[in-house]
Amino acid sequence: MKVKLGLLLFGLVLMAGGLLAQDMTLPEFACLPIDYQTAKTDLDALTAQLVDPEQDVALTLLLLDAYTETLRARCTGGTFNKVSHPNGIVGPVVLGGTLYQMDFTSQAQVASVVITPISGDCGFPQGALLTEPGSSETNILKFGEDCVLLFEVNSQQADWQLVFARLS
Repeated sequence: MKVKLGLLLFGLVLMAGGLLAQDMTLPEFACLPIDYQTAKTDLDALTAQLVDPEQDVALTLLLLDAYTETLRARCTGGTFNKVSHPNGIVGPVVLGGTLYQMDFTSQAQVASVVITPISGDCGFPQGALLTEPGSSETNILKFGEDCVLLFEVNSQQADWQLVFARLS
């Protein structure tokens, strides 16, 4: 299954008053060299929009973030942590139409991950994963097609790790 980035943030694009739809596809979880070549071509096209005076720079940067976060999730096994995301914000990430296992681990006394759907068929309005000190929380979640999510980790400056893996 491939996810069309042009449809990815359709609602945000319409709110910005322009259409930046690109015919870009994101690779599946097992990324091959051809997937990286496709990603390079797509990222080059998005980056070119930054110098186009008719394009919304903020929206183009948001699309670049969404593309790179999703590519990172799909090609590196979906592992995010305090080192890769020191501000605790992960995403936007595109997850599409299947089951995922999400594991959250933190060394904080109280820690949580707030999961906020941005667009697409995510199957829920908002959710959270909570952990006790030094423990891990695992959940199985099902997302609809072209679900765009933002994750906010609240871990009191302690080390944390968020891992999600596609199950089907």
